[in-house]
Amino acid sequence: MYRVRVKICGITNVIDARMAEAEGADALGFVFWAQSPRVVPVARIGEISRVLSPMTAKIGIFYDAGVSDVEKTMRRSGLTGAQICGEPPEGKWRSLSRRARLIRVVGMNEDKVPEERPWDFGYDYMFDTGTEELPGGIGEPFDWSRLPENDEEQWGRIYVSGGLTAENVGKLIKEYRPYAVDVAAVVEGTNYRKDRDLVREFIRAVREAEYEVNRDGGAGRSKKSAPMPERNSS
Repeated sequence: MYRVRVKICGITNVIDARMAEAEGADALGFVFWAQSPRVVPVARIGEISRVLSPMTAKIGIFYDAGVSDVEKTMRRSGLTGAQICGEPPEGKWRSLSRRARLIRVVGMNEDKVPEERPWDFGYDYMFDTGTEELPGGIGEPFDWSRLPENDEEQWGRIYVSGGLTAENVGKLIKEYRPYAVDVAAVVEGTNYRKDRDLVREFIRAVREAEYEVNRDGGAGRSKKSAPMPERNSS
């Protein structure tokens, strides 16, 4: 039975975290990059983590961070995993991956098609639109036909982010069968707060597409190319 995991990223407070969890999010993302408007202090994330279900994955988003800093922050804030963006320095990442889920971000720049995993041990990879300055998190779509084959032996679990909406996520799921989808700005109202109706609408679209995949009897990736989704202004 195919099931898509939904990660709601950029959580900044307890109310939004509990709401997203109640609406069916499988994972919540907390940003540690200082330049992000959604950055959250470690102490606050610890407070949020304590009121969430142990079944909800709590993922920290780190940019160019060293393994010791990531591990220390995870321990202090109650995180269960880390999303690694940019070019992390050498370190004992393999060792940490045995104790926590590490999601490595692969930037989908227009002039770059990923051919191999950036780590030889990682099992979770997020494909997101990037630039030279920022490998992901800019909220822009990319051409999904550039995704690697959904082959767990080669790439492990494939996550997709970048410009996903309630209107286009179903097409992604039905044609490319990602392990997980990730969204932030498109489910926000004002002041970077999550909007319940938008979160519900997005997750409903995911579940409807998931149902169609299972109804049609297959979880393998379709070979048909999907066109690049329309740009979303939010």
